[in-house]
Amino acid sequence: MKLKLLLSFMLIVILGIGYVVWQKPRQVAEAQKLTILNGELQSVSQALGGKNLTNQANLKILFDYDSNYALVGKAWEGEIEESESIGGTNLYLVNLLDKSEQKISDSLVRWAMLDKKNKLAYFTDLAQDLWRFDIAKNSKEKIMDKVLQPDLSPDTNFFVYQKLNPDWTGPYYDNALGLTILNLQTKEEKKITNLSEDWGAFWTPDGKKIIFFSLNDFDHGMSSHYIINADGQNKTLLTNFGLYNSTDKGAVPMPSEKPVWSPDSNMLVYHSDYAIWINKFNPDKTAITESKFITYGKEPTWIKNGQALNVLLNQETLQSINVDLEGKIIK
Repeated sequence: MKLKLLLSFMLIVILGIGYVVWQKPRQVAEAQKLTILNGELQSVSQALGGKNLTNQANLKILFDYDSNYALVGKAWEGEIEESESIGGTNLYLVNLLDKSEQKISDSLVRWAMLDKKNKLAYFTDLAQDLWRFDIAKNSKEKIMDKVLQPDLSPDTNFFVYQKLNPDWTGPYYDNALGLTILNLQTKEEKKITNLSEDWGAFWTPDGKKIIFFSLNDFDHGMSSHYIINADGQNKTLLTNFGLYNSTDKGAVPMPSEKPVWSPDSNMLVYHSDYAIWINKFNPDKTAITESKFITYGKEPTWIKNGQALNVLLNQETLQSINVDLEGKIIK
């Protein structure tokens, strides 16, 4: 009897150790959500988002990660203007399991992400050309020229982005050609809009539609939310109907960073100049049924399965609060 108890206890200990070892890569990956600037922990979007960039040599920027790899930029090289950044960072692929790393681009990089499904990395260089790095093959290739703010479709087969002029040299994007979809299998591009003011495109969770931002009146209107089918049909204005000033009653502000879908795919949350906003959609995403201010802060994250938010209050101390969807502070 004692022997059986002893064996049972040993089995539990072994399983427990195995669980900790198995969980370790995930814990390491979670820790990589933070980066280091001037010896202090900083959140990811603090380092890169909202044009808050620095050319200090000890800056590390986390672009993306999963349980096995992280895409990390080391130091930002170039000048920072009030409205635009000029320059980029050296991009490294870090293996979170054995802590090894390799530089995967000879040129400076401005944006990067992991295609977790296919074990690929994508990045854009200073010329705003889009590159793909195959982790298994340890090889890279340029797949398209003049790509701004790319977003990968949920099925990982397409990118949507703002297409730049062939002769673009930067830093401004006044003469962009409109939103374009790239088929990653055929490398064919298809324009779905033709205005330089169309920006910030990203996919709906089902991959059938695309949210973006543009002027609601080409000559005098204010920036507003739009949605369009992935085939370029049914472009629809979602907010700021007939409004021309952000101070007008009912005006919905534009995001300072890419909005985040709720777990049920029915809401978007984002911050706009330190104000947290939520957009609620109808089921088929043809209309925003409600847009409301929640609280002040930045970098909102969905918690409690989409029933609440964690919001960053202080950039230096990383102090944050949890609020419900009415803005009430909760534990």
